[in-house]
Parts: sequence; C-alpha cells; structure tokens
Amino acid sequence: MAKLKAGERLKGLREITGLTQAEFAEVTGLSLIRLRNLEHKKARVAEDEFEKIGVLFPQFVHWMTYEGDIDMEDLKNSDQNLCRLIAARIDAGLIPSGYHLEEKIK
Repeated sequence: MAKLKAGERLKGLREITGLTQAEFAEVTGLSLIRLRNLEHKKARVAEDEFEKIGVLFPQFVHWMTYEGDIDMEDLKNSDQNLCRLIAARIDAGLIPSGYHLEEKIK
C-alpha cells in the first residue's frame, strides 16, 4: 500500500464528509482554489492548515498527519458535528475508496 500525500488524505477526508469542494472550503476556511490545489497535489498542506483541520476533525489528526488509525468510538462521541456525521456515514457504508480508510478505522 503506497503512502498517500497529505493533499490526497485531505481529499479523502472531504469525501468521507460528503461535502463538495466549495462546502468543505467554507467549513475549513480554505479558499476553494487552495483546496483544489491541495487535492490535486499542486501545493503542500501548510502547518496552519493542518491545525485548522485538526480543530475541526480532531479524530482525524493522526490519519491526516501520518495515516494513523481512526477510532470509531471517538468519532461517534466527538464534540464536532462533522466527526459525528462521518461516523454515521461510515456506519452506513459510505467510505470513499482509494484512501485505505477502511483499513484505518478501528
């Protein structure tokens, strides 16, 4: 299994939320152009962007930074609505393919 670039993991996170690029950009405070560049590996995710993502999606910090595991119980009990939404989408089998998420969700 090849290691994903941070921009690819960001795209996977967006896809698992079910949000469009425009919606995800608005939620995260990224510009739409910046998000597109990150997702298409035309730019690197900056530290402050990792921090913004970490605040909104604390249960995904380990996965976003080094493809670490995602704790399903933590997702279900998160203070963040989007994390609870992701937990519901996972329970419904709505996991995007190509990001190895199914292997990282514990």
